Amino acid sequence: MAEAGADIQRIVDKCLAKDPADRYQGMKDAVVDIRAARRRLDTGTHPAAAATPATRLPAWAWMAAAAVVVAAAAFLLTRTRPSDAGSGSAAGGESGKPSVAVLYFDNTTGDKELDWMRTGITEMVVTDLSQSQDIEVVGTDRLYGILAELNRQDDRVLSPDVISAVAERTGVDRVLVGSYMKSGDAIRINVRLQDARTGRIESSERVEGANASALFAMIDDLSRRIRSKFEGLRADAALLTAPGSGGAAGLDRGLGDVTTSSIDAYRLYAEGINLHERFREQEAAAMFEKAIAIDPSFAMAYVKLAVTENNLGHVDRRDKYAARALKLADRLTPRERFYIEGYFYTGRRATLARAIDAYKKCVDIDPGHQACRHNVGLIYSTLERYQEGAIQYEELLRRGSTNPTAYGNLANIYRAMGEVEKARAVTEAFVKRNPENATGHAILGMALIGLGRNEEAIRELSQATLLGSDNPQTELNRAVAQALREDWNAVAEIADALTGSVDETRRWFGAATQHSMRLFHGRSAESLTWADRAAGAYKTPGVISALGHQLSATSLLARGQTALAAAASARSVADAKGSGGEPYALVIHAWALSAAGRQKDAEAAIDALVAFVDPLSSARDRRNVAQARGLVALARGDAAAAVGPLQEAQAALAPRGAVVVGQTPHILIWSSLGRALFESGRPGDALPWFQKVADSGYEHVREPVDFVRSFYFLGRIYEQQGNTAKAGEAYRRFVGYWKDGDLDRDRVAESQRKISS
Repeated sequence: MAEAGADIQRIVDKCLAKDPADRYQGMKDAVVDIRAARRRLDTGTHPAAAATPATRLPAWAWMAAAAVVVAAAAFLLTRTRPSDAGSGSAAGGESGKPSVAVLYFDNTTGDKELDWMRTGITEMVVTDLSQSQDIEVVGTDRLYGILAELNRQDDRVLSPDVISAVAERTGVDRVLVGSYMKSGDAIRINVRLQDARTGRIESSERVEGANASALFAMIDDLSRRIRSKFEGLRADAALLTAPGSGGAAGLDRGLGDVTTSSIDAYRLYAEGINLHERFREQEAAAMFEKAIAIDPSFAMAYVKLAVTENNLGHVDRRDKYAARALKLADRLTPRERFYIEGYFYTGRRATLARAIDAYKKCVDIDPGHQACRHNVGLIYSTLERYQEGAIQYEELLRRGSTNPTAYGNLANIYRAMGEVEKARAVTEAFVKRNPENATGHAILGMALIGLGRNEEAIRELSQATLLGSDNPQTELNRAVAQALREDWNAVAEIADALTGSVDETRRWFGAATQHSMRLFHGRSAESLTWADRAAGAYKTPGVISALGHQLSATSLLARGQTALAAAASARSVADAKGSGGEPYALVIHAWALSAAGRQKDAEAAIDALVAFVDPLSSARDRRNVAQARGLVALARGDAAAAVGPLQEAQAALAPRGAVVVGQTPHILIWSSLGRALFESGRPGDALPWFQKVADSGYEHVREPVDFVRSFYFLGRIYEQQGNTAKAGEAYRRFVGYWKDGDLDRDRVAESQRKISS
């Protein structure tokens, strides 16, 4: 066999290996290697590891290799125990598909410069194996989460106990463990495919390459062999196919085709993934950008860069990179293609149905794909289809997700459904298991805010910051908790730090907080300055700048400057065009137009809202229409006509606001309904709605005007009922907030007189 090529020699050597563990563990393993070698011969492509030039082998070489394989197969059949029969095709996943977890590779080179390969090779193998729709492959994000939970994410060598724990928590059939070593420039990778329950080695493989540039070809070769354990052979497949007939060609694509042809770009990508999984998003984004600079066609790097930019709150950058990834979708695996389609189509309201469809296809292919299941759950939550969203996140947790965001989003859903104790329980469970996880403490802090336990929330959020959280929402949540405690100095300190940042998202959060804080003190002129800064925080107009213009519009309405309010709300609609924020921008716009006396334009805005009613989110969309009709009627002075639509809007509200830091419609609907009833001569019916506003928690932090005014109306109603004690208490609360401000000076003076009398 000395004249045979390197591929055939390797096959023969493996068949005749002295150690049984180094031999083929089944007929399928040997056949897939022969087919792979035949494809490389037909196409002229060879692993860079091959030291000899490509040569066309004579027919006798293929026949000799086949003969050795058949003989080896006969030996294997005689020694296979009955209990082992069929173990290579047993389906361990709930989907009926076999499943595998690819663990981090051990770096035995002694070269720290090659540490990136520890996770990088794992990422490559997972990507390559994921091309098959017949295998469930545990994603690297889930693997990292489990290792972090075990506090073993930085172990250079994974012990048998850790391997067993990963297998148990993922519920897979098999685990793939391996190592890599270096001799001169040459690199060798050794792997073992083990039964997850017994630890029995089912297959061992070794690939070699001349240098690091051979890594992709080595992984392609390795992955083909591993897939052979799972995919099986067609019943009509011949052992060997004629040259040029194709055979199994096309069942998989080279790693360079679905990632990048540059090993340097992939190294940077792998380092970015490692940072991203540790929630070090700023550093991760920089790595992905460097990878793209080397290879502008690196689709997966665009995908991950879009995700990190989204996590940093950079919505415009997220959309830009997601669009670029979608254009390069033919370079992605099916799972990643469906994932990025879902991600991209989520950005526009008109394409949400396509996003849901793409994510569902992703989950159909891979039920364990955390990101696809997570994101479709998030869409359902955004559409206020909370039960459906809860199902997705509960399934993620049942499948062993260790991603704190999944726990946090499920807590948001529970909170919206009024199950605030469940929100606390699910986040507290995560923190108990992951006490050093910064995001875990942040989501627990949010859950505690939902319960009104603000001092405890501040401690958890502060702990998140101490543990290294760089998410600006952590600071914003802390500002919310301090605002609910009415510690305005603490709120100002947080807001000042955020507004002084160079980061757009932090500046926006800071400006929005400054705006709300000014309105709690009735200083509307100052609030307008901060609303303008919020609108201009991002260089590119979009849904975030639209929210800034909404802040301006509501402040101007509170001041009675209705024409300017209509102009500001028009800017909000323009910036939100095509996004999920457009409908609510139209609600505020219709209200402002009616207040400015432009009734026809207000009705036109309502007509535009009606056109937005979508089966995907019909309950929420109908509520928006009803709220707009109620606000328009109230603004034109027809309180009686406003009552019905506002009652309809109120009935369509979730029990609580889903998010702690954002605006929710609850306060505006409750207070507007209270006003409509009060001005219709029904103060007794109005009282519970104003009381609901006054007793609210985090929902009122972004709606300070309606919150503060509720105390004035409560004072009026209690006074009419002859309850002077409660009336006096309500008037004192009202004056306490706005005595030094510029809003409602006549009402403040009236309340002060009544307190003194």
